[in-house]
This record gives sequence, C-alpha cells and structure tokens, in this order.
Amino acid sequence: MTELTVMPRIRNAPRLSVIRTVMLLPMMALVLVLGLLTGTAQAQDPQRDYRGFFAGSVLDGSGWTACAAPITWSIDVSALRRNQRSNEVRRMARSLKQWAQATDLTMRFTGRERLRVDPVFHTLHPNNDDPLRERHIYISFIREGEDPLMVDPVAGLAMPARVHSDTGEVFGGVAMFRARHVRNTREVTGYALKGLYLHELGHVFALGHADQSVNAMYPVVGDRKKLGPGDTKGARAMLKPCRV
Repeated sequence: MTELTVMPRIRNAPRLSVIRTVMLLPMMALVLVLGLLTGTAQAQDPQRDYRGFFAGSVLDGSGWTACAAPITWSIDVSALRRNQRSNEVRRMARSLKQWAQATDLTMRFTGRERLRVDPVFHTLHPNNDDPLRERHIYISFIREGEDPLMVDPVAGLAMPARVHSDTGEVFGGVAMFRARHVRNTREVTGYALKGLYLHELGHVFALGHADQSVNAMYPVVGDRKKLGPGDTKGARAMLKPCRV
C-alpha cells in the first residue's frame, strides 16, 4: 500500500471585498480571521454547499474511513500563556466533538505533547522523533517564524496530511494555529476562536472551502458556535467505507 504525504501547492490569491486570502486548494488551506463578508451566495442550497479538499486532483474523493477504531488526537499548547492552555484544549475538544457528531466517528484525546514544525512540508512531528501515529491528528499552536506560511493575516493552517494513494484513505491530519493570534484576547473572542477551530478541523476531515457564510467552511472565518448544514452533509459525504 502506497502512502502519500501531502505537500502544499500555493495558487494565486484571489481578492475579496476587503481582504486578500491565499487559497491552497486542493492541497492546503490557510484561514483569514477578519470577520464574515457580506455578499450574494453562489450556491442555492446550503446543504449542498461543500466540496472535497482534494477536488480536481489525483486524490479527489479521499477521506477518513468510517471504522470503529477511534481517531486519536494530541495537542501542543506550550506556545500559549499558561492561563490559556486548558481553555483552548477544551475549546478544541468541543470543536472536534461537533465534527465527530457530524460524521459518527469516534475521537479520543491522547494528551498534550511537544510537537515540532516541519517548515518545508508545513506539517507536525512529535518532538521526540517518535514515528507518526496512524489515524491520528496532530494539533499545535505555533510561534512566529516557525512556518513561513503562517504570517499576517493568516491565523490557521490544516490538512489531511497522510493518504494511502491507492485506496484514498486519509489516516493522518495536522492543524496549526498562530499562538500570537490566540493570545490576542483583547480583539479575538471565544466564538471567533471556535469558528477558526471548526473551519481548520473541517480541512483535516477532507473538506475544502464552501461558498456560503452559513457554513463553517466558508473561507473567511468569523464568530461561530456550530457547523452549518453543508459542513455536516459534506463531512458525511467525504467518509469512505471501512476496509475489512
């Protein structure tokens, strides 16, 4: 079975009405957190407003498998203030729970761990050089300068990082967030962070960007409490049958 480690490809950045965003579909997604834009929705039905992360590439249709084995996750919060760390772990857990409910997948937290950033492949590895765990999501709040893509106005980056190219099974994901952004509690609300986490984790679960702001996968992220109808339907659509 052939394993493919996902490498980002940057495409030209389209202009939005008040900001510029970098689109890394189908191979990566960066997020701007500057509030929701107003405009006419491109899709008529919000439930059909979704696309796959790898749409248009050789990995189109790839996704996690709907197996009984849990998807595990760990997190590095060492770059945050000490009084923020537990709160952000809980907020991340609640965000993952929403995706778990949308997909009927089981999530299991394996704890905090130190992770190091690979600035070439824009991914994460255990700091102690342990092998990457399968069916696992690595999450980290990173410091300025650790990844060249994580500069203003980008606040987050995530992707399904490991894929079996012959079956299309995703079996590893990464999500990175700028610690500087999260520490900015004067301007960044809890609901804004929730919106950011929901969006980035959606990329981990193989979703690309949506067209309507009712969905968490809309590329410009603002305050949010829950997933939209297209997020839920899209997450289920990306699942693959469990291989026996």
